[in-house]
Amino acid sequence: MEPVFSPEACVALRTGHATSFSSKEVGLACRHFTSTPVSSTCLPITAHGETIGILHLSSTDPSVPLPGDLATRIVEQIALGLANLLLRDSLWIQSTRDPLTGLFNRRYMEESLEREVARANRTGAKLALVMIDLDHFKRFNDSNGHGAGDAVLRRVGLLLRSASRLHDIACRYGGEEMVVILPEIDAEGAKECAERWRQAISQLQVHVSGQPIGCITASFGIAEFRKDMTGEQLLRAADRSLYCAKEKGRDRVELYSDVNRSSLEEEVESSI
Repeated sequence: MEPVFSPEACVALRTGHATSFSSKEVGLACRHFTSTPVSSTCLPITAHGETIGILHLSSTDPSVPLPGDLATRIVEQIALGLANLLLRDSLWIQSTRDPLTGLFNRRYMEESLEREVARANRTGAKLALVMIDLDHFKRFNDSNGHGAGDAVLRRVGLLLRSASRLHDIACRYGGEEMVVILPEIDAEGAKECAERWRQAISQLQVHVSGQPIGCITASFGIAEFRKDMTGEQLLRAADRSLYCAKEKGRDRVELYSDVNRSSLEEEVESSI
């Protein structure tokens, strides 16, 4: 059988019903064979009212009978198992993903940050955090409407998901603020990533009802993990850097400054 074929090539997938073919009888054979078998059966696998695959059985031996009720029962069990897997995946996505942007939600971010901070403390691995805020977003919403604001958030979310590494954790922190956790990367590496994202956001072309809605910019604050930091302290350091980026005119990337770093070190030492 062809390893890949379109649904139109299978009678069972086209009709949604089990179909059988035998060379001894007049019938319609599916088109996904590399050579026509003596007999074959295709049974659609359906989960939640949607056909998600087929169970295909075929033989070149004329003495082998077509499968009966056993094949149907097997398909029912496969469909039940796949339906449970799809439901589990759907519930996991709903519990961890922000529905508007597709980014991880705040709860998942907090859990992931604590896990990555604990790992960095244990192994000495590098870790950085980037906090992002879309510039003048409230003013943008007031001028263009919340539909336009949602369109911008979706596009930025898609950009961060596609531009992040596989093991980065891009999250919607709240409103127009987003956080990206960057394991195994230092502040300079995080700055390079943030600068690429900043430029990409400024070049986004977002349209609502066919009309462009203007230039979008974002400010970035970066903090690098140091030993014995907590997740909350790392977030606070990135937030201070983000505030600094806004104070300096927005649409820029700021690292956690040496002055702020020393004040945070005092907080860390006092908490040990």
